Amino acid sequence: MTSSGAIVLKTLYPTLYARTKSQEALSAEAEAIHLALSMAKRFSWQAVSIECDSALAVKALSGDINSCPWSLLNIRVCCDELSNCFKDLDLAWIDRRSNFAAHNLAKWARLSLVFGDIPPSSIPSDFIKDGAEWSPG
Repeated sequence: MTSSGAIVLKTLYPTLYARTKSQEALSAEAEAIHLALSMAKRFSWQAVSIECDSALAVKALSGDINSCPWSLLNIRVCCDELSNCFKDLDLAWIDRRSNFAAHNLAKWARLSLVFGDIPPSSIPSDFIKDGAEWSPG
């Protein structure tokens, strides 16, 4: 089972959310993008920037819909509908080394069997840092 996680930031007040349900990594990445868009809509944000370390997920959800894998088509349609809620939306690929905070959140949530809105105070302080993969211990 693969996990998806999103770290949603607005100024200094982070909202952390994680869930585990996907059987494959690409679906988990696409679900994390959908999750971030859903949360941004919930918070009524108008400008949204999403960074993802899966180039395939970014291409599937923002490129030509005809090149979207069939397994992601429903998520793609939902993301397209959500994208109409924002004045400015940027979905970009970033290197995994620049995205360890989100990766570590998903890993911690999967291992801890935690999902949903997560108070930042409940998360180990040593894993929300970019540049290093978190290991339990």
